[in-house]
Amino acid sequence: MVGQEKKKTLLAGGHGDDLIFAKELNNLHDRFDKSDFNTERNLVRQQLKLGQEVIITAGVCQTFKGINTKKAAGPDRLTARALKECREELSFVYSHLFKNLT
Repeated sequence: MVGQEKKKTLLAGGHGDDLIFAKELNNLHDRFDKSDFNTERNLVRQQLKLGQEVIITAGVCQTFKGINTKKAAGPDRLTARALKECREELSFVYSHLFKNLT
């Protein structure tokens, strides 16, 4: 067709490069399925127990205040605007949830 551009690939080369890129991307994602993150998780738990990181309601409220309301809702379908507008009511609940994650 006149004026139709050639389909662009993910990389500069041809389809072979796309296949290599796809395999590399799959390998990247596979490492999360194969890796054991217990060491990292235990390190974070130790740091939290030592008081190096304290989650407080005021900090959660301040974080919610700075949320960009133009962002899409997450998988929980809670909009950024709702978090920002109701930050004082929700900050206690979320700080409690974050503390219980450890």
